[in-house]
Amino acid sequence: MTVDKNIMTDTQAQRVVEILMQYAPEGWTSINLNFYSDDELTRITTCAQTPSVAEHGFQLDEADADSVESVFSEIMENNKNEWNTAEFIVSADGDFSVTFSKN
Repeated sequence: MTVDKNIMTDTQAQRVVEILMQYAPEGWTSINLNFYSDDELTRITTCAQTPSVAEHGFQLDEADADSVESVFSEIMENNKNEWNTAEFIVSADGDFSVTFSKN
């Protein structure tokens, strides 16, 4: 795992990976989490990819959604709200990527 320490710490990334891995369907190849937040709305969408299903959508339970929101809100605050969208992708081998952007 490689993390840009200026945006997300290893501990924060590991928390997100651990949450997402709980939802991995059998045979999964990757899981995508998209986080979006502005003054009025926070939205988290998730899906898993398997060899037979390109996008297997699922919802985090309330506690896990709150945990993910807490991680990304903390990162936003630490980065002076320089971004409001994150795409977090974890692969079955445990590697991940995260992209932050401002929309």
